[in-house]
Amino acid sequence: MLWDLTFLINLIFLLGLIWWRGLLTTEGLGMAMLTLLFVSDGLGLYVLALTGMDIDYERELRLLPNLVQLLGLLAFAGGLFVTDPSARRLEYNVNLADNPSLRRTVISVSYFLVFMGISMKIYALISWGFTSLDEYLSGMYMYQATKEGGGFMDSGLEIACLGLGLLVAVHGESRAKQFFAITALITLTLIFSFSKSGIHYIVILLATVLYFFNRDLLKSYMKVRYAILVILLLVLSLGIKTQLKYGRGAEVKLESDEVLTLAAATSGRRYGPFSAYRGYCFLVNRMYNNPSLYFGDQVIIHTLTGWIPRFLWPDKPGHPFHARGDLVDELYLIDRFGNDAPTFAGMAYADAGLASLLVYMSVGGIILGLIRQFVVATRRRRFLSTLWYVFFAISFGPGMEASGMMNLLYYFVFASILVLVVYLFLGMRSILWHAFSVDEPAQKPDNDRIPTRLIGQAT
Repeated sequence: MLWDLTFLINLIFLLGLIWWRGLLTTEGLGMAMLTLLFVSDGLGLYVLALTGMDIDYERELRLLPNLVQLLGLLAFAGGLFVTDPSARRLEYNVNLADNPSLRRTVISVSYFLVFMGISMKIYALISWGFTSLDEYLSGMYMYQATKEGGGFMDSGLEIACLGLGLLVAVHGESRAKQFFAITALITLTLIFSFSKSGIHYIVILLATVLYFFNRDLLKSYMKVRYAILVILLLVLSLGIKTQLKYGRGAEVKLESDEVLTLAAATSGRRYGPFSAYRGYCFLVNRMYNNPSLYFGDQVIIHTLTGWIPRFLWPDKPGHPFHARGDLVDELYLIDRFGNDAPTFAGMAYADAGLASLLVYMSVGGIILGLIRQFVVATRRRRFLSTLWYVFFAISFGPGMEASGMMNLLYYFVFASILVLVVYLFLGMRSILWHAFSVDEPAQKPDNDRIPTRLIGQAT
C-alpha cells in the first residue's frame, strides 16, 4: 500500500511539473522522459501482479527510492520557483514565410550546421583510425566503450541533426524537402548515433525545433497516422541498430520476428520493471544500508569539470558511474565498458545521500530557471538566443532522466560555443555579402540575421 501511494504521489508531481513548465522546454523534456521511465516501471509491476507473480519484494525494493526521488523533485521544483515562479512562456514562432531575410538566415545557418556537424563526426572517426564505413560499423561498440577524449567532435552528429531540423522548419511549404531532411536525419542517427535507436531523439528534436520555428507545421504532423509511423520506425530502428552496434560486422537480419525480438529486449532493458529505474532502486538501498559506498564529491567534480576537453586535462577524472554494476545490478555484474545510469535522483543522491540530493537538485532548478528567464527576456538577436535554447533543451533535457544534472554545465558550454560559432559565421557572411554587393543600395541590417557589431567594423 505504501509503495502504491508513493508511486501515485510521484506521478502526480511529475505531471504537475510538466504542466507548469511546458512539455517542450528543458525541464519539461527531462520530466517527460523521467515520467516514461517511472511509469513503465510501476505499470510493469502491476502487470506482473496480474499474472500472479509475487511482487512484494519489488514493492519493498522501490519504497525508499520512490521517497528519495520525490524529495529530489520537490527540491528541483523549489529551485525553479525561486528564479522562475511564473514560468513565462517561451515565445518565438516567427512565420518564416513572412520574413524573407530571417528565412535566408535560417537556411544559411542550417546548411552551415549540417556541414560543420558532419565534418566534426568524420574527423572524430578518422582520428580514431577508421578508414571505411564497414570498419566503423564493425567497431562501433568498442569505439564508444573505450574511447577517451574527443567527445566534443563526436557531438557533431547533434549539430548536423539540428541543422536538418531547421531545414524541415524553414521548408514548411514543401513536403518533398521536409521528407528529404527527415530521411537524412533518420539515416545519420541510425548509422552514427551511439543510441540504440535515434528515432526518439529525432521526434524530440523535430517537435522542439518546429515548436519554436514553425508551429503550424508541428500541428500538421500531430495526427494518428504519423504517430503510427513513428512507432513502426522506432521498433524497426531498435531491431536494426542493436544488430549494428553489437553485431561487430555481422549480417543484419531483417526478418520481422528477429527485429521484434531484439526491439522488445532492447527497450525492456531501458523501460519496464527490470530496467534502469530498478537499477536506481538498488543504488539507493545499497548506499543507504552501507554509507561507505557514497561517492563523497565525485559526482559534483564531474559535473563541474566534465566540459573541459581531455587534451587540456589529460588526467581528468573519469565518469563516476563507469562500470558500477556493483551498485545498480541485482547480481552485482559489472560492465567494464559501460557507464551505468543513476537516473534523475540517483545522480544527486550518490555523493552524500539526502544532503547532496537536496542541494544539487535545488541548485539545478535555480540554474534552469535563470536560463529560462534570460532567454525570455532577450530582445536582441532572438534567433541566436532561441537557437541556443533549442540546442540546449534537446541535448540536456531528455538526458536528465538518466543522469540528472550531471551534464548541465557541459551542454551549457557546448551550446554557447556553438552559437558563438554561428554568430561569427553570420558576421563573416554579412561582410562578404556587402563586399560583393557594392552596386546594391545599403540595407538596414537585421539583428536576427547579421551581427551589427561586425557590420560596423566592416564598414
